[in-house]
Amino acid sequence: MDKENSWSELKDKEIVSILDGDTELIRSDNLTLNMPHLTAKDIVYGLGRSFKYYIPLYDDNRLARSRWKLFFDLLDNATKYNQTKKVLELIFDKRNFRKYIEDDLGKDVSSCRKLIPLIQKEAIDKINDILYTKDLKLTYQLDLVPLNTEIGYIKAQVNLEDKSEASQSEELQKGFYILPFKQENEDMMKAIQMELNKKKVNLDLVKAGDIFDCKYQNDIVAEIKDSINNAKVIITDISDINANVYFELGIAMASNKNLIMICNCDAFDENYKGKLPLDISTTRVIFYKRGFQTEMEAADKIAKEIGSILDSKPVKID
Repeated sequence: MDKENSWSELKDKEIVSILDGDTELIRSDNLTLNMPHLTAKDIVYGLGRSFKYYIPLYDDNRLARSRWKLFFDLLDNATKYNQTKKVLELIFDKRNFRKYIEDDLGKDVSSCRKLIPLIQKEAIDKINDILYTKDLKLTYQLDLVPLNTEIGYIKAQVNLEDKSEASQSEELQKGFYILPFKQENEDMMKAIQMELNKKKVNLDLVKAGDIFDCKYQNDIVAEIKDSINNAKVIITDISDINANVYFELGIAMASNKNLIMICNCDAFDENYKGKLPLDISTTRVIFYKRGFQTEMEAADKIAKEIGSILDSKPVKID
């Protein structure tokens, strides 16, 4: 069975029921835990538009199509464009779980961190109970391999080793983003990623909690350390005097990584009274103001600096 046809096996109704949140996975504290529930609009406007798939919400008679049909369309498109792994990564994204648990189940952040890997692992295990009859297995890294995992992993390793230097250089490099989890700070992160994409700078920004890997289980610190060690560039938003931010910043500084520090102007005046702590006062900080236009201007400077770091070439920052 070729790779494309293998991915199409995910269209099994039981698997779709798991992925879109209809199947009960675990009971905890008298709660029923599923994958984050996907509405029709989530599939069409969230997942579909993220990958630029055309998935009609209504049929020719202007009647709403069932979520089953919408999800099948999503998987058909993902298989056609060889993007099924990326679609699964978005479905399994930790941000979706946090929102699902906090909003729907009323759990706090620390409870979320304990529940997320359990739900993810249970979902993959249940999917594999179904794929077993098809001699396939979904790994915890969301790859689909033959049931004989040793053969599957050996083939994957051989394919990686056979890649040319040119193709390796095209692989997306990772950047780690340290920030307080507030909407305005996440907006700045999105602005920087937009500028990186616009300038074709080969860097994908992730923050703590964005990466799904069952090997970490509940150890968020191990995940942060690995993300920092694997990052080409680290951006730290020190706008708030936030314990988690300074903890991650300490790890980053000890790792001698390429570090860019940013801070909101108003927060600098309010939180730091115009003076940074001594330990970081010698590090250059890029200041930004809130608002779409001013954030994009600062993001332009930051993207140029990142490009300079990755290319090892100096660049003029206006």
